Amino acid sequence: MNTVAAPVRLVTAALLALSSFCMAQPAGRDQAQTLVQVLRFEAPPSAEAGKAIRAPLSLRVPKAAQRDRTPRLELSSDGVVVARAALALPRALTQWQPETAEELTAALRVPPWIRPGTYKLRLAGEQLRFADAADQPVTRSVKISSKSPSPTVVEVASQGGAPTLFINGQPQAGLLIAPLPAGAEAGQRWSAVGLHLYRVACTADYDLYGDAPDVWLAPDQFHYSALDRQLVDLLNADPDGFVLLRVFLCSPEWWDREHLRDAVLFGHGRHAFPLAPPGRKNTYPSFASARWRQDTTEALTRLIRHVEGAPYADRVIGYQLASGVGGSWEYWGSRQQVWMDYAPVNRTSFRGWLRARYGTLPDLREAWGNLKLDWGAPRLPEEKLPSIPADAKFTWSDVRVPAPKLRETAPTFALQDPTATQALADYTLYQSDLVADTLLAFAHAARQAAGGRKLVGAAYGHLLEVCRYPLGVQNSGQLAITRVLQSQDLDFLSGPPCRTDARLGIGYAGPASAVASVQSRTKLWLMESDLPTTMGSPEKRNAAEQIALMYRDLAGAIAGGYALTWLDRTDGYRNAAVRDELQRMREIAAQSLSWDRLPVAEIAVVVDDVSLAYLKPGNSLAKNLLADQMILVSHIGAPFDVWTLADVAAGRAPAYRLYLFLDAFWVDAVRRSGLVRQVRHGGATAVWFCAPGALSPEGVSGRSALALTGLALTYEDKSVPLRVVVADPGHEYMRDVQYAMEYGTTEAVGPVFHCFDREAETVGKIRGLGLVGFCMRKFPTWTTVFSAAPDLPAVVLRNIARSAGVHLYVESGDQVMANEGFLALHTATGGKRRVRLPQARTVFDLRHGRLVAENVTEFEVSLPARDTALFRLQKPGKF
Repeated sequence: MNTVAAPVRLVTAALLALSSFCMAQPAGRDQAQTLVQVLRFEAPPSAEAGKAIRAPLSLRVPKAAQRDRTPRLELSSDGVVVARAALALPRALTQWQPETAEELTAALRVPPWIRPGTYKLRLAGEQLRFADAADQPVTRSVKISSKSPSPTVVEVASQGGAPTLFINGQPQAGLLIAPLPAGAEAGQRWSAVGLHLYRVACTADYDLYGDAPDVWLAPDQFHYSALDRQLVDLLNADPDGFVLLRVFLCSPEWWDREHLRDAVLFGHGRHAFPLAPPGRKNTYPSFASARWRQDTTEALTRLIRHVEGAPYADRVIGYQLASGVGGSWEYWGSRQQVWMDYAPVNRTSFRGWLRARYGTLPDLREAWGNLKLDWGAPRLPEEKLPSIPADAKFTWSDVRVPAPKLRETAPTFALQDPTATQALADYTLYQSDLVADTLLAFAHAARQAAGGRKLVGAAYGHLLEVCRYPLGVQNSGQLAITRVLQSQDLDFLSGPPCRTDARLGIGYAGPASAVASVQSRTKLWLMESDLPTTMGSPEKRNAAEQIALMYRDLAGAIAGGYALTWLDRTDGYRNAAVRDELQRMREIAAQSLSWDRLPVAEIAVVVDDVSLAYLKPGNSLAKNLLADQMILVSHIGAPFDVWTLADVAAGRAPAYRLYLFLDAFWVDAVRRSGLVRQVRHGGATAVWFCAPGALSPEGVSGRSALALTGLALTYEDKSVPLRVVVADPGHEYMRDVQYAMEYGTTEAVGPVFHCFDREAETVGKIRGLGLVGFCMRKFPTWTTVFSAAPDLPAVVLRNIARSAGVHLYVESGDQVMANEGFLALHTATGGKRRVRLPQARTVFDLRHGRLVAENVTEFEVSLPARDTALFRLQKPGKF
């Protein structure tokens, strides 16, 4: 570890000297006197976890006691107190006769969750001494045995067709609670409703948001006592509990002061910048800092080794690594209008990345054209970085991070021409690789420290969430999900729901990532629902609304085969009605483990991380294409899976009837070949948005779009609001459209792609241009559809799905979540629903515990507005 500056060392030494001086001073009158004398303290040589230790005692007071200070028994191991109990005195100490021995038996229950081993049983209390040796510790050794001495085995494996958390061979329903704070009160509250999986906040060094006590207080000074106390209190309140530790990784303030050159340098030329959400400091470590990685790796290793050696180790199931904004591995400042990172260490790291990517300087210059990256890039005051004349020889040392001005005034439209702005795309891709590399380095260290026995995961890949922020796509570092998924050191990924619009019945609150790609590798997805904190104060919160939202969360998790964490940061879960429903939710989730959980989606939503690097910062196109379009997709009336384009092109995805390619801009020859194989057979339909396959190292091209989509596409070199109006209201895609439909963006987008294919059927045209902006063409083995604008309405998507042969469970616009043995409907309006099933099933209403219908392919049910209905689908004759 690195040492602090001289002033910090002097202060530390002074404090230690003062502490030693105080300890050496004569005790005060009240401290010197012995309140309780121990004449005898016996303890059994062994005890069993879960049972009581009985310790015979003989005590006396040397003179009349003036105060009551009841002694206590404490059981500890390596300084961690795992249990304590006050002595059951026959009467208060003030009523004892001086010099008269009192015989009693103290009792302390051994926690059932502790590891077997030798523990210290200590008689503790104020001014308590042995009668014959004041300096003798009042402790005894007790060997604790356990009924299940084998270490806890934690893994992710398939159960019923979905990745599932297993603890000691038993599948878990995957409902986790993240209480803040975690402790005895949280353990009592949640164990009362039968939920025993907790995610507890901690840190290996410094928690930016103050959710956990700081650990790394000074060089080589690590303090874990607060974490130990928190976990012990939680597990004593819930002996059946298991804990996933969310480990925040940052840098202490003293570290930043000592290593300021390793801190992020923001676009305004300063290290200090307040983040949103706000943290406790305004400086942050650069992900490119080798020093920070090394120091943090050591701090993380220390923490995990401490935990794995603690008495509660077998109740800890894994480590969720957290860093960046909100702990979601988003680069510091990514959610705000600020550019980063101009620290010297990051500039050096960027050059190394470019060398690995391009090999030689001529190849880099060819890719970048004449673009230079010295347009006012921020630098440290002591750095000498002269500007580069236009005719100067360009060297590797001249490569710099793109300056804010260059990034803000990119010389192309919303969709950037690679021949003009490849350098900007490269930096966006580099920053994502940097975040991914840092995350994976820590994940490897965590797995090594835990001996490969515990889960390791992190929040990453939130493509449908970061697009909500003006600079989120370019700044977040989230565009390397394919690389992260390939790691063998990660057992799970986590992240928030899509929060563009989470309103009941209207918005979409499914996972903000390509969950199908995660699950295809038998990795667990852990969705982090913060719905209580988004519903306002407890006084304004409607318990019925919260219950409906929680059932929506639960339905998505059961249908989608992922785990769910509810963030308990308010008192929203303490409502009696909510608690009652929580018990029912737990029961349903537990039952679902025995059902057939195979996916039944016939729609694949395909998102691409690489293509997002070619979008102009600040333009809302990414939000329209991803977050907003997902809301509309969720109202088709059928379930869907979300995949990365890389996985679909690589053949990892099964065959679907309908593919929605939201942002397939950058498609090279290899990816294009894979996508063509995937979609051009079996009668599948592929829907392409905006500029499919239009980007390549040669620039923007309609020819590459034709090779991908099968449609003759070209573009206008202009930027306009992309609004598509219906040109053929009688087309099959316009069924049930009762109004003059128009959809698209209000913000200008360019270049404007349109179709001039004579064999295609025109459905809509671009307002103001009269060019074909919505069309379809049927081939013998597949159908291709092009939409120049995003925000394609749900009713149109439903018609496309119907034409593609997708099974529609309902046509009422309700959100449908389903797998082979389960169906859920989330409603916006109330009333009767006719529900169609793919095969005959017996239907059971899970929320109300009643049989709905037996051996049917469709059924009718009345549903309330803004609520979630859950149904068990059982093959006939097996209910």
